[in-house]
Amino acid sequence: MIVLIIILLVCTNLSFQLDSKLCQKYPSQRHCIIEWMSRERWAHTERYTYKWDRRKCLLIRWAKYCGAPLPDTNNFDSEELCYSECGGWA
Repeated sequence: MIVLIIILLVCTNLSFQLDSKLCQKYPSQRHCIIEWMSRERWAHTERYTYKWDRRKCLLIRWAKYCGAPLPDTNNFDSEELCYSECGGWA
């Protein structure tokens, strides 16, 4: 079901802005975030999360074994998308 929703969003280019409370939360799946020192040992993708107190999007390394995060979380494919979804709240 989640995969179907993601496919529909990508195909129709729908975008919904996140609630400001979601932009304040760090991704809850901490086991999916790869530390900088371990980046060579784990397959990962580079993603961005909004750091509310610094008003900045930060690079994170998201483990591939976790799959794609849900579209309504503070976890973005690009820095531009991160700022467009969460930068306006700050």
